[in-house]
This record gives sequence, C-alpha cells and structure tokens, in this order.
Amino acid sequence: MNETLRSELEEMHTADQSTRVRAMAIAREHGRSSPEYDEIRERGQALDRTHVERLLGIVQEFGWPGVDLVGELGSEGALLVLQHADLATQKRLLPLVREAAASGAIGGSALPLLEDRVRVRDGERQLYGTQVSRNADGLVEPLPIEDAARVDERRARVGLEPLADYLQRFETPPSPAGGSRPAE
Repeated sequence: MNETLRSELEEMHTADQSTRVRAMAIAREHGRSSPEYDEIRERGQALDRTHVERLLGIVQEFGWPGVDLVGELGSEGALLVLQHADLATQKRLLPLVREAAASGAIGGSALPLLEDRVRVRDGERQLYGTQVSRNADGLVEPLPIEDAARVDERRARVGLEPLADYLQRFETPPSPAGGSRPAE
C-alpha cells in the first residue's frame, strides 16, 4: 500500500465532502442565489479542478488507484473526485474504472454511479437509477432510466439495493455521523 497516496486521496475525499456539506448549509441559510452560495460554489469548483488535475497525474503514474494501492477510503476518494470531474475526463477514465471493477480493485456502487452519471450527462437514459432530482412536489425521483421495468435486476447484479430503497434514503435526514444519505 502507498501510504502517502492513500493519505492524499483521503484528504481529497474529506475536502470534497466538507465543501459540499458547507454549500448545502449555505443554500439553506442564504439561498442558492445568494453571494454566499456563489462564493462557496466557486471555491468548490476550483477544488474540483485541482483534485481532477491531481487524479490525472496519479492515474498516469500508478494506474487507477484501487483498494490494494490506497485502501478503501483512498479509492473512494479517487472515485469521488472522478464523479465531480468534467464529462470528458469521466469518459476518458471510465474504461479504467470498468477494469478496476472487473478485477475487484474497487467495489460497491462506484461503477454504476459513474456509468449513470456519464450517460445522463451525455443525454442518455441511465441504467441503474443512481442519478436523481427533485420533482415539483420536492420528492426525489430518478432521472430517466433505460428499460425501467428491469432496473432492480440490473441493480441486484452489481450489488445495489432496490431502487425504491435507494430513493427512500434521500428522504431520510443525515445522521449525526453523516452516513444515512447517498453521497453526491
């Protein structure tokens, strides 16, 4: 295991999530059209760009940083950075993430989340229902899904819970430890 790289990616994970949590708090307190929200959003976008640039360097030097190289949280940090990257970078690195998932170097929902995010950003229907929005009533619903009648079959094949359970987690307020809602 590369401890220095593990630590760096874990710090990226922490910085990413703390900035997003702060942005949500500012949005609740001041609104999404406030100068305060604009400022935190700009800082978050700058952080994303810095993290993506560093991730590209890591990938060039080491390949995809899987669990064996950087531990579980380090690998999650790399995947989180990629989730918040521009579409071109996501498409460029998606084959590496597919290979990492196939070899067991990453686990969990990483690949389905990325696959869906790329498809949605590319104007396609998602496969797993991981990308959601709020409807006019404020309820969370998935963005359009390809062959929606079979989504739970696809989700089960990759180890994801049924879609209804996933959507319900968005309606539950986060626990004090911050673990009851899906990560963005």
